[in-house]
Amino acid sequence: MPKVPDERHRTGGEVRGSFHVSWLPDRETKAFFLGRDVMPILYRFRSASNELLYIGVTRTPLNRWHRHRYGTPWFNNVALIEFESISWDRTELEAAERRAIAAERPRYNRAHSQAGKET
Repeated sequence: MPKVPDERHRTGGEVRGSFHVSWLPDRETKAFFLGRDVMPILYRFRSASNELLYIGVTRTPLNRWHRHRYGTPWFNNVALIEFESISWDRTELEAAERRAIAAERPRYNRAHSQAGKET
């Protein structure tokens, strides 16, 4: 499995992509996200079977994902991280996060979920 962001492209201010989880991230993956810490991103964690586990937003992806890794009991189920970085302000991105959580119902999100599906 590749460790570096794949399927990524840049058009204007937008960055989208995904990468398979392999911690700790290698230099190319870290280099890709350096500089992204001022532009908020919306991210999704998926399992190996493509189950949506979690949706979140952050301005510091590597730091946030590291906190998930060591602070959540379910992180060992994460196999793929998808991300979108668009030139939105934080308020717009948080609204997009709320809509995505409500529509997609990730297994481990509690914030903004209507069903409280956390197990």
